[in-house]
Amino acid sequence: MLFRSIGGGTIVNGPSANISGVFDLGGTSTTKITNTNILPGGILDGVGTLTGNVNNSGYFNPGNSPGLVTILGNYLQSPTGVLNIEIGGVTPGTQFDSINVSGNTTLGGILNILQFAGFTPVSGSSFGFINTGGFASGSFASTTFSSAFAGASLSYNSGFINLVLSPSVSSLAGVVAAQLTPQGEVT
Repeated sequence: MLFRSIGGGTIVNGPSANISGVFDLGGTSTTKITNTNILPGGILDGVGTLTGNVNNSGYFNPGNSPGLVTILGNYLQSPTGVLNIEIGGVTPGTQFDSINVSGNTTLGGILNILQFAGFTPVSGSSFGFINTGGFASGSFASTTFSSAFAGASLSYNSGFINLVLSPSVSSLAGVVAAQLTPQGEVT
């Protein structure tokens, strides 16, 4: 079995798998398909290895809250594609969702960064959630962060996409104000 259906829909096996419903990778198995196409409205969940290219025009939820998906090929996220990344700690693949791509990564569409298991990140934390062996190009057109990740920014590099947490200006102002008297003396 290549995929396990959770919520109906169809999948066409062969040189390409077209996902239009909700499908789970089913664990740590390797799925060998030339192209996996997540169609608009389709959802791909789970952990495991996909041998072949992945084209996301739907919803891609790597991991089983959280987990790792390895793509032995290229990853393309179209303007309609949505990538949901859960972060519940600092270890990739076990505490936050991670995607390892052996080929090139082309980004577009929407990225949602979601807090998992009440995790509260600290300023300066970094989460490399997409690692690519080839080139990374494009960027997410829109990014939504859970409130725990206020002040976060994305770092686009040639080999990885990183979420970096920086203190916000308002939180820095509060720290400075707490350390200075009205006369400007350090307390």
